[in-house]
Amino acid sequence: MMRYYRSWGIGLLAALFVCAGILPTMGETGRSPDSIKRLVVLFPQIVGAVYLLGLQDVVVGMPRERLKMDRDGKDGFYSRFAPNIDSAVDVGYPGKPNMETLFALNPDLVLSTDETVHPSPANKLLRENGIEVLALKAGFGSMDEWLSAIRLIAKTTGRDGRALRYEAFLRERLRLVKERVARIPEEKKPKVALVNSFNGQLIIRGTRTRFGHELLRLAGGRTIASGDNSEDMNASAELLFTFDPDIVIDDTQADTLEKIGWWKNLNAVKNSRVYRTPQDDPGSWVTNWGMNTFSPLGLLWLAKTFHLAEFVDIDLDAERNAFYKEIFGAEYRPYPPAIEGR
Repeated sequence: MMRYYRSWGIGLLAALFVCAGILPTMGETGRSPDSIKRLVVLFPQIVGAVYLLGLQDVVVGMPRERLKMDRDGKDGFYSRFAPNIDSAVDVGYPGKPNMETLFALNPDLVLSTDETVHPSPANKLLRENGIEVLALKAGFGSMDEWLSAIRLIAKTTGRDGRALRYEAFLRERLRLVKERVARIPEEKKPKVALVNSFNGQLIIRGTRTRFGHELLRLAGGRTIASGDNSEDMNASAELLFTFDPDIVIDDTQADTLEKIGWWKNLNAVKNSRVYRTPQDDPGSWVTNWGMNTFSPLGLLWLAKTFHLAEFVDIDLDAERNAFYKEIFGAEYRPYPPAIEGR
C-alpha cells in the first residue's frame, strides 16, 4: 500500500498551528487540565468533543435519553472510554433542559448550543447564577465552526494539546483529499444526496445536514443544494427525483428508507449506489463517521466511495486504527451489538 503520510506530518502541522496562532500554547490559557471538576453537556453534537479532549470522566450531566445511552452496553463507546459515565444524570431535551436538575448538579462549566441553533433561556439563566457557559454551534455549523468549538473548549479546560492533535489529524486528511479532488473535472463528480431523519421525517438539507453537506463537497461530490440554510428541508419525492442523484448517502435510522414506497424507483437505488454511513459502535451515534467527531474518517470514506480510482490506496481500517490510537490513546476493538428494546 502506498504511504501517503509521513510520520512527522502531524507533529509538524501541530507546530505550525501554534506558530500561526490557530491554537494557543498550554501556557497561554492559564487553565490546568484539572480545573474543571463538574461538566454538563446539553446537546448530543458536542459529546464527541468531550471524549476527544479527555473530559468524559468529569461529566456529571448529559442528554442521556436523547443519545439513547441505554442501548450502549458496558463495552460500548461511552463506557469503554469512561467507565463511570453511567453516573452522569439525564439533563433533559436539547434546547429545553431541566433547569432544576442543572442547578442541583452545580457544574463548573456547561457546554450548550449557540442561541441561533436552539433558542433557549437556559444559557442566560445559568450565567445569571454564576455558571460558566460555552454556547457552541459544533455539529450544527461548518467544519471551521466545529474546530473553533474544539479550540474554545480546550482553551477553557486546559486541554490544548489534545485539540491540537485532533485538528492536525483532520487537516492532514483534508489536505490529502483536497489535493486529489482538485484533479477531478467537475463533470466527473457524482451528484450526491445526503438523507437524514428526525422524528420520522426525512431531512435533505438544513442545520442537521450542514456539516455533512460540507463533507460531501470536500470529498468530490455535487450536492442537491448549498446546505447553508438555517431551516431543515424535508426530503420529498419530487425534490429527489428532480435532482436524480448518482449516489445516496443514507444517514437515517435503520430501515427508514425501505418503508417509503417511492424510494425503490430512484436511479441510485436501482443502480445499487446507496451507501449507509459507517458507525463503529451500533449503540453510539457519536461514532458515526458522518458526524463531526469522526469526520476525518468520514471524509476519507466518502472520497473513496465517490472516486475509487483516485483513493484506491487509502486503507480505511488502518486509518481507523490510527484515529483511535492518536485521538483516544487506545487500539481499536470492535464494539458489541446495540442492546435492543431500550
